[in-house]
Order: sequence, then structure tokens, then C-alpha cells
Amino acid sequence: MLIAVYSRCYICLFLSNEPKLGANSGTMWEWYFRSSLDHWSTYLGMIFAANFPITSLLYRKLESKSRRVEILAKGAIGLGLSVVFGLWVYYPFRQPKLQYNMTNAYFGFVPLITYIYFRNLTPTLRSYSMDLLHQIGKTTLETYLMQHHIWLTSDAKSLLILIPGYPYCNFLVVTCLYFYISRRLYSLTLFLRGMFLPNDSILFCIKSLIGITITVGVCYGMAELLTLFKVASLTSVGVISATLGLYLYGVTVKKASHDQPTKMSSSVSGPFKCSPLFGFFAIFLLGTSWHTMAVYGAGKIQSLPRECSKYIHEGIWVPIEPCTNDIRGKAERSQYINDISCSKTNLFTWGWKRENSNTLCRFVYRNPKSLSKALAHRNIVFVGDSMVRNLYHATLRSMGMPYRDYFDTTLPKHTDYSDKFGSTNFSFKWAPFTGDQADALNMIGSLNPPPDLVVSGGGAWDRLHTFDNDPTHTDLKKKVKNLVQQMNSFSSKGIPVVWTIPTIINDKGLQDDSKRQHMKDDQLDEFRKMQDMMGVHKAATFVLDGRSFSKDRVGESYDGVHYPPAVYDGGIQILANALDWILPPLRVQIPRPPPNEPGKMADPWLGAGILFISFIGLFLFDGFMGFSLLAGFFAKNCWTCMLYEEAFAPLHAKMKLPPIRTSAATSDNSATEMVGFISKSSGFENA
Repeated sequence: MLIAVYSRCYICLFLSNEPKLGANSGTMWEWYFRSSLDHWSTYLGMIFAANFPITSLLYRKLESKSRRVEILAKGAIGLGLSVVFGLWVYYPFRQPKLQYNMTNAYFGFVPLITYIYFRNLTPTLRSYSMDLLHQIGKTTLETYLMQHHIWLTSDAKSLLILIPGYPYCNFLVVTCLYFYISRRLYSLTLFLRGMFLPNDSILFCIKSLIGITITVGVCYGMAELLTLFKVASLTSVGVISATLGLYLYGVTVKKASHDQPTKMSSSVSGPFKCSPLFGFFAIFLLGTSWHTMAVYGAGKIQSLPRECSKYIHEGIWVPIEPCTNDIRGKAERSQYINDISCSKTNLFTWGWKRENSNTLCRFVYRNPKSLSKALAHRNIVFVGDSMVRNLYHATLRSMGMPYRDYFDTTLPKHTDYSDKFGSTNFSFKWAPFTGDQADALNMIGSLNPPPDLVVSGGGAWDRLHTFDNDPTHTDLKKKVKNLVQQMNSFSSKGIPVVWTIPTIINDKGLQDDSKRQHMKDDQLDEFRKMQDMMGVHKAATFVLDGRSFSKDRVGESYDGVHYPPAVYDGGIQILANALDWILPPLRVQIPRPPPNEPGKMADPWLGAGILFISFIGLFLFDGFMGFSLLAGFFAKNCWTCMLYEEAFAPLHAKMKLPPIRTSAATSDNSATEMVGFISKSSGFENA
């Protein structure tokens, strides 16, 4: 207990609960989480390894029995493991990820020992093994580390893309690269281990460990100094790395030449004498390339910069194929439909054109989770006509509220709405005319607390009812000017305003003569231009152009003005990406939840259960943690606790260890067989 307290205090010197990049809950929790996730695996694995000779002998003794006894004994063990495995699948495995993590350390061994048992159930199965898995198993540490740098990037939030647009080819290439680098890292690790920690010199190992500790401490101190004096950069790190590398090379060559002067003088010649210069230029080129990519390349995924506004509307509607082979198969099995024609589907999804990586503009679909996180603890107000109202409902759908305004004629149209989703407050103010929008903004500006975002828009009602009534548009221009003043007042208060340009009018879909006479799209475009010339677009923090996400779907406008809900969902995806630079910091300080404390993943009762089954494995010599004992009820002399002498006596003889006093039941033939079994590499060992 005292050692544990001292070790924790020592760790606290370097770890903290402060959120950091890659450790949102702090480095202390990250260390505890990683060290606790599988902390029983090594212990139980050592128990299985210690009992491996007995487990191997048990298999062979059961196979020497009659066929009936062998089937009953092995079946009893398999049935017990299968029941426990089924319970594991039904209960712990089906839990959500965060809940499963809390119990993985206690239940993670169940599928492992079940697989091991059935994998080696018969001599035929044990005689075959896959060398590929054997080779991969040798580099598990390297593959675990490199997956975050090759398979996954940006703190495991994105995939490495080398061949854009060809996911399967990209996966194949990246996977080959991933395993090759892992193998090379494994070889280098063995090489460096042999260099610094050789097997034949304990004194040299101690010196190397001291030197490594001092080197790490010096590098850590230099990093702290660079940070303290605010000179930490790629350039300073590159210069220091090159200097230390040259110094290390000089020390290594001097040491090697002192130990073997004749061999060094005869073996090092020609261009290899210039290797320090080559090394310096290699580091220089690598550092320059790294610096160039860091400055001009696409870095880790971050919030989109404001410069992305020039590209955000450059998207298209992409047709999707909903009829997959899985859907066809289910239709044929369940509804007896032999063929489904999917060539005339009208389903689309909104997507963006790929921009150059140095623009840092990675537009992506924002799912409900990411959108809810972006709008958490915000007050969002929509002001405008039916087009803005549809965007209001689309926002709620994108947040995860299903079937909102899916052609529900029972909902009132020309009225206000208010909704609360999680910690986000939404409201919609019905304001079809420009004057109504200015008045609504004036009223919203006096609210306490003020809104965090205002989405406004309109123009169709003005064009239909007032634009042609006054050829000079004097009154309408006054209202537009008032609207601009209200929008500017919001900007001066730090409240972003999104202006929505009306979507394209489907002239052929207009349902009455008045609209066909006064509200065709080219006529509405006159009012769009007036709004732009009078400064509406300039006063807005962001302009959501409804024409961009409706131009390819004009024929789907069922009444000439409104579109199916999916079209407005595309517009909200544009707005959701723009929120990265639109939304201001939260005015209300949200209290940070208490940090996760070490010990949260501990369960005393489950820990006691692990100790209980480990005691069974240790004292009853059962690698399958008690399940092998079931065989003793059907096979005579096959209790694992009775096989210790017979299993380990040959090993002691082979390793020239003190002999074990064998009982009379242990025959010389079985001992000889065991020596032969251990002396060769079996399939069971490889498995």
C-alpha cells in the first residue's frame, strides 16, 4: 500500500487533470485509463502460460481415452466455456462503448480462453497454424502504436488518404504501408535493444540505462527551456537535433575506433567517411520538408477558417444508390420480390467539391452529435418567411429530431415556433415582409439574454405583394435600409446574423396567376439584387445562398416555391460547416464537469471474482480457470491438479533442473513422450 501511494505521488509530478491535446480529461486520467483497460490480461496470461504444460498434457490424455470419454470430457469443457461466452456476448459485449470499457479488464479474457480451447480442440486443428498471424503477433506493440499515425490521423478522428476517391485501393495501400513500417520498427527496436542492452554484459546495460535516463532528462529540460523562453519551433528543434546527432555520431565513432582500431580503419573508407555530412543534410532535408508541410499543408482537423466562406457553396447534389445487394436479398427472402429496379431513384445527398489541402477547408457532413455539440447552451433565433421556417425545421431534424415538418398540414404555418433540444433553445419568428423582419430584429435585440445566432431571410412576399405596386420602390427601400441598420446593430453587439438568399423559384410549378405574374424567379432576382446593392449581404455575418442548394432540384419544387425537406437539410449542412467561424464564444461560462479520477474503472466485486478464478488457475493448475476440471467427471485421472508431476518432470529433465519426485502413476513412457513434445514446436504453441 505504501509503495502504491509513493508511486502515485511520483506520477502526479508529471501528470495532471488539465485537459490537453489528445487527453481531454487530463494526462492523469489518460494514464489510468490506458493502464486499467486490460490490466488483468497480463496476470491471467501468465497463469495460462504457467499451466501450459498441464493444459497440453490434458489434451493428449483425453485423446488417449476412448472416443466416447473424449467427446464427453471435451464437450463438458466446451459447454461450460460456451455458456460463459454466450453470457459475455449477451451482457458486457452489448453495452455501449464507454460502459463496456469499464468492465473490459474483468471480462476480456472470456473470448480469449474460449477461442484458445476450440482452436486447439483436436490434433488436426493443432497441426495447422497460420504464419501470418504468428508474424503479426510478434509486432503487436508496433502495430498498436503505428495505427494512430498511419491508419488513423488527427488524433484518431480521420483516416489517412493517399488515393482520394478509391477507398478500397487506398485501404490496401495504407494497410501494406502500415504493416511494413510496423515490421521495420520492430526490427529497429530489436537492433537498438541489442545495442544498448546486450545479453552478455550486465554492467554495460546499467551504464546504458543511466545514459538513456540522463539523455531523456536533458532533452526534457531543453524542451522546457525552449517553451519557457518562447523559442520552441521546428527550426530550433531541427538545429538542436542536428547538433546532438553530430555529437552522438562523433562519440559513437570514437568509441568504436577505440575498441577496434584496426577493423575500423580498414572497413571505413571512401564516401562513408562523410557520413556525418550526409546525416546532417538528411536531417536538414527532412526538417525542411516537415516544416513546409506543416505551414502550407493540411494540418490536423480543426475548425474551418473564415476564408472557407468563398468555397462553402461550391457543392453539388450527388445521386445515391439505395438498392444494395443486402436490400435486394431481404426483399426476395421476405416479400418474394425477385428483382428491384433502382435505376430511377431520385435520392440525393449534398456534397462539396474537393478543395486544395492548403486551404484547410474540409467540408464534411455534420451529424447530429457534432451539430448538437456546436450549438450546446446556445439560443438560436430564426426570422423570416416560409423558406426560413423550413430551414428552422431542417435544423431540428439535423440535430436528431425526426419527422419535423414532413408535410404535416396540421401544423400552423403563419405563426411563431419555439423548441428546446438538449441545452439548445430554438425559436422562429414569422416575418414574411422586410418591414416585419426589421421589427422582429429590433424586438430580439432587446432580449435578455441576447441570442447567440440569428438566421433571417426573405423576399418572396415583398416581390409578390409590394414590389410592382410602387415603380420607385421608395417605401420598400426604406424598409430594406431599416433592416440593414438592425443587422449592423447586431454585429456591433457581437451577435452573428446569417442572411438567407431565397431559393430558386420553379416557374412551372407556381399554382396561381398572381404568383406567375409577379413572382417568377427572374423577377425575384431583381429584389435579390436590390437587397445586395443596399447592403443586406454586407451587413450579414454570413450569407446562406439558397440558390446554391436548390439549383439542381428545381423540378422537385411541388408548388414552385417550397422544396422537399431533404433540400433544406442540404442548406443546413452548409450552415453547420459555417458555424465554425460564425459562432462567437459562449457568453455564459459553462462549469467544467469534474475530471475523471483514477479508480473510476475499478469494481471490488469483479476484482474479487478475478482473484477467485486466478486462485483456481494457480492452485488447481488449470489454464482455463476452472473449466478444465469438468473433464475429470468423465475421464479418470484427468484432474488438472493430479497432472503436475507428469507434466513438469520432463521439463525439469530437459532444462537440467532439480528432478521432481514423480508418483507411481507417472510412467516412463509418458515422461519420454512429454520430452519429445516439448522439444519440437507444436501447432498448439504457435496458436
